[in-house]
Amino acid sequence: MHKKKTISLSPSPKNLLQSLRDIGYSLETAVADIIDNSITAGASMVDIRFDWNEASPWVAIIDDGHGMDNDTLIESMRFGSIDPRQVRAENDLGRFGLGMKTASISQCRLFTVVSKQNDKINICEWDLDYLASKKVKVQPYILPHHNKVSKEDYKKYGGREGYLHNQGFYIYRNNRLIIKGSWFRLIKKEELNKLIRIRVDIPNTLDHLWGIDVKKSKAIPPKRVKDKLSQIIHRISDKGKRVYRRRGSKLASKVLVPAWERIISDNGISYGINKLHPLVQSFSEGLDKKGQSVFNDIVVMLENTFPKDVFFNDVASEPENVKKNVIPDEIIIDIFEMVKKDVPKEMTLEKKIEWLLEREPFSSYIELTKDLVKKEFGNE
Repeated sequence: MHKKKTISLSPSPKNLLQSLRDIGYSLETAVADIIDNSITAGASMVDIRFDWNEASPWVAIIDDGHGMDNDTLIESMRFGSIDPRQVRAENDLGRFGLGMKTASISQCRLFTVVSKQNDKINICEWDLDYLASKKVKVQPYILPHHNKVSKEDYKKYGGREGYLHNQGFYIYRNNRLIIKGSWFRLIKKEELNKLIRIRVDIPNTLDHLWGIDVKKSKAIPPKRVKDKLSQIIHRISDKGKRVYRRRGSKLASKVLVPAWERIISDNGISYGINKLHPLVQSFSEGLDKKGQSVFNDIVVMLENTFPKDVFFNDVASEPENVKKNVIPDEIIIDIFEMVKKDVPKEMTLEKKIEWLLEREPFSSYIELTKDLVKKEFGNE
């Protein structure tokens, strides 16, 4: 005679809950089942509130029943918390100890119960996404600035649609790319983020959470994941923007007296010709009052007709092709002749060179500037 053996077969929580979500509730019957609990709790008022909440909808069912203490609340969150054979009060509309839970999870993946008794608030919740959670691998990348790679590589990294369009998350399901270049409306696509790519690898076991369609060409991250991705975006975004800001700060630190200046005001950021540049001042001082007025009008006209839209588009789409114009040596020499009188005489030769190299256009013509200074001031 064979000896019987008792085997424990505990159900898988995530699989059981997923099955209980599909036992036939409609929204109306689910809400009605939850209201049954309010009636059983002696409620004289039941208030139903809801909000679309920008595609993350919520529903709240609020009553003025007698509430539950912490132990009772925890027990009520257990599936099958009441024996259906138990004798019940006449106003108790429940039976199996399942209604509140199954009604709620049929309509959502996260439901929270807040109950107050004796001026003490107790809270419990079921989170199906937490139970079903699997590892999602996230790997951020920052592509190199165009000055760090060859022209061919820069174009290759930008892709067919270009850097601006291709920034964002790249979602891989079982190593197959299904979504590319999307921020999922967490941030806008902008120029300073165009070097950022974030790879997200998800297993096929999370298809139901990510809303994977039949064609496996669409995915929407669940709220818990979306919140985490938002945190990652802000961390990596600062690093991506730093590539441009660092280059901007380096350029600004080399030139103390630029030909153009960046002006910040309440109306935003603008650029104008530096009126305090020694070349501009020297030329203006050599004119009479009428000539100075005409010269000032020309400067204002040039400042306000700068083709910023075209310039921005060129820098955004093909920065490697935006070249800096080269000033012929003879013009640099003419400019030097105009400003050499402003070079402080008490300075050493090296300091005079340094003084000029801090000013445009000399900052871009180092060797020629050194030769001009040595030739002009070398015998002093």
